[in-house]
Amino acid sequence: MSARPTGASVLAAEWLRGRRTFTWGAVLVALVFAVQTVLFARAALAAGAVVQLRWHGNALGWMHLYAAGFAVPLGILSGVMAQWREERWRQGGTAWRAVNPRAVLMARLLVLGISALACQVALIAPVVLDAVLSGSGVGPWPSYVGFGLFMWLVVTGASAWGMALYRWLRVAAVGVGPVAGLVWSVMGVMQAERDHWWLLPWTWTARAPLTLLGVHGSSVLLEPESPVWHYPLLPSFVLAAAWGGLGALLAVMPSTPAIRAPRVDEGQQPAPSRAKAEGVPRRRAGSRSCVLAVAGVLPWGLWGGLALPLWGLLAIVRVSYPADYAQGLFELAAAPAAAAVVGVTAWGRLQPGWRALLLRRSTSALLGAVTLLSGMFLVPVLVAAWAIVAWGGPLARPGHGGPGYSLAVLPAVALLVFAASLSVALVTRVAVAIAGNAVLLLGGLVIGGNDVLLAAGLWPAAPWGWLRTAHALPGSWPTLFALAIVVAMGFLLIAVLRGKAAALRE
Repeated sequence: MSARPTGASVLAAEWLRGRRTFTWGAVLVALVFAVQTVLFARAALAAGAVVQLRWHGNALGWMHLYAAGFAVPLGILSGVMAQWREERWRQGGTAWRAVNPRAVLMARLLVLGISALACQVALIAPVVLDAVLSGSGVGPWPSYVGFGLFMWLVVTGASAWGMALYRWLRVAAVGVGPVAGLVWSVMGVMQAERDHWWLLPWTWTARAPLTLLGVHGSSVLLEPESPVWHYPLLPSFVLAAAWGGLGALLAVMPSTPAIRAPRVDEGQQPAPSRAKAEGVPRRRAGSRSCVLAVAGVLPWGLWGGLALPLWGLLAIVRVSYPADYAQGLFELAAAPAAAAVVGVTAWGRLQPGWRALLLRRSTSALLGAVTLLSGMFLVPVLVAAWAIVAWGGPLARPGHGGPGYSLAVLPAVALLVFAASLSVALVTRVAVAIAGNAVLLLGGLVIGGNDVLLAAGLWPAAPWGWLRTAHALPGSWPTLFALAIVVAMGFLLIAVLRGKAAALRE
């Protein structure tokens, strides 16, 4: 009888299982966010858009965007994906061995904590290196070191809550978790400056960064006399640690693992049943159309169900607020988010049966059919949404652009976001595509929503905001249209070339 595994061997096994998964893919996402922070700081300095109050173009202020809406969702998604991975991989065989389930969960949480620490290093180190190389020096290192330590607590705690959330919601947590984290973060930054903040748990993860980075909850720089400079940090650290500790306790509570029973006589299943079980599209009798086959598996019901609230929300904003509000919401958030959802969910439906699909048709044919069908749904939905926000207003104003120019580039930009989302999900993981879209959406909001940064020529760094760029800079729309098509084709080519590798991975 073999000896019971030690804690070190359990940790080593968990470390090995986490390789090439979103546990470490999250570090790359944080690195992308760091590069984006450097671009914002440099562009702001070059354009004279901000006053350099502290250090390196207020780079610390730009970092607050990470804390305000990105860190908690990223941590939750990391925890959820780690648990989903183990369910799909049948716990790596540990459920049938003399391994304490709590030890496995604790090892998983420890690995997620190490990943969270690496995320903070990936976020801060490039910014400091850029500041040193550009002559700004190391700057207020106690502030950004303290910020990194605090965000390590927050992201590790969020990962623990993600593990617990998966136990309650299963696969639905992949979508619900990041959204819940975003709501938590937004509520936190909105109420972090209240006197009774300690009674509001969502502010526990949001208050310390205000003092450390020198910003209000809205990411606006603090005034020299602001009381926020003097907020004590220790209560925030203690409460954030308590929040993460509660999540850790819930995460390491062992439960009966959801292990799928092996299929019996799978080879003798009737072909239609096996195809349905694997998520493989079934062709109609006598039909050889790849488009018809793929059409049967795409999530039309989900897409249609999301289109209705999209239209309703835009209509409410259009009626209740000035037209610019609704147009900005559509161009900077609704349209790119809708295209990203279609791309990610399309791959999510194809992924289970991808290997079997490649035995029937080529990668290019399959992805071409997916792109065609998705575009046939997405473009009319977005055009209808554009009509809602543009209703009753001028399509263009001489010298000032207008929504008509965003309509001109709408199909190309939607194709770009869809292709990028589908390709990244196929080549890496669905979670990486979700996190990457969050970063790019934020970049589009910051740059596309700032006329000064657009005029400074920073719009190429914010492709998710190109609809707004066409609106604000009307002369740019032919360039934007052509560039979006070229980049989209590049992403689709990558997906075609990596299609077989994705099948082997799955």
